[in-house]
Amino acid sequence: MSRRRKVGEASQRIYGDFADGIRFRNAEMRRQLLGIRWRLDGSCVKHDVALWFTERTKPNGRVLAMCRECPVRRLCLASSIAYAEEFGVWGGYTPPKREGMIHTARQGIPVDLIVESVLDVEAERRATAS
Repeated sequence: MSRRRKVGEASQRIYGDFADGIRFRNAEMRRQLLGIRWRLDGSCVKHDVALWFTERTKPNGRVLAMCRECPVRRLCLASSIAYAEEFGVWGGYTPPKREGMIHTARQGIPVDLIVESVLDVEAERRATAS
């Protein structure tokens, strides 16, 4: 369960905690996401972070291409789901595309299972399209 802080009448999740209801099948993925070292291996590290946090509704193709080839893509997408990231492109997915994934995870479906399913479907679509 995530820690919460009282703000007026509402309670707010403390940034840095997993969102409520988040589970993992793979304890190693959970352990990695609690740290930040995996981010150092991301394709995005050598680029301006603003490219991933644009106000445009559609990110540029270069960003999505970098995400598709990124060695830590699965962890990046899993992180965005586990922490319920509201902004930016994570693992090649924009906030509107992640909303359903985050909702599913909050219902208790393991994050790693969601990530596997989403990326497998994406790979099948790309293979069929070529």
